[in-house]
Amino acid sequence: MPPLVVYGGPVSQPTRAVIWACLMHGLKHELRWTLPAWVTSGEWNTQSPGFLAINPWGTVPTIDDEGFILSESAAILCYLAGKHGWKDVYPADVQQRARVDQYLHWHHEHTRKLSPSLFFPVLRGNPKSPPDIETATKVLTQLEQYLGDKPFFCGDALSVADLLAYCEVGQLQPQFFGLWEFGPSYPNLSRWLAVMAKQPGHDEAHKGGVKFKPKFAEMKQKFEEACLVQL
Repeated sequence: MPPLVVYGGPVSQPTRAVIWACLMHGLKHELRWTLPAWVTSGEWNTQSPGFLAINPWGTVPTIDDEGFILSESAAILCYLAGKHGWKDVYPADVQQRARVDQYLHWHHEHTRKLSPSLFFPVLRGNPKSPPDIETATKVLTQLEQYLGDKPFFCGDALSVADLLAYCEVGQLQPQFFGLWEFGPSYPNLSRWLAVMAKQPGHDEAHKGGVKFKPKFAEMKQKFEEACLVQL
């Protein structure tokens, strides 16, 4: 049986979530580097004809599971969990699963906004489009309140919801890209972040982010200097 093919890149937050789930469950997979066209001008990116023939939407992650093509990280995670019986992260109980699905539907228009608010502006390097601190603060406050004293976002057990959320929130920490300070204002998120960092497959799934950290720090410094010039 050929391995699952995952199109994306290690710096892509939703791609990391899919890779993490695969690593956590020992699912063989092959990552085929596919970066957004605005990140790379190479022959192969999300807008190249070859990739658009696979996924006309031009988004990552996209998977090829023996000819079955699927995109959108939440859909991919639910599909893989259903196919391979990952009930530990996508529960069989209909109400528990509904809680996970509820977060997945909420994620894309809320938690996912952390990357375009804080991460993407540095990558694009345009001082006329500074970080959106207001949106990031709102999202993180909502997450802090929703998590509350629960161990994980959907209850007592880790789920695919936590994987997706961590790949957005976790990257903001100093050990990755240093885009947010999680201090006394975020006790619940700080506790959860520490627990998530100990989950199986975490280090392997995020090694690309760690490797990119020095380059990102250099980009961040130049971006901040350019923003100061604009003032």
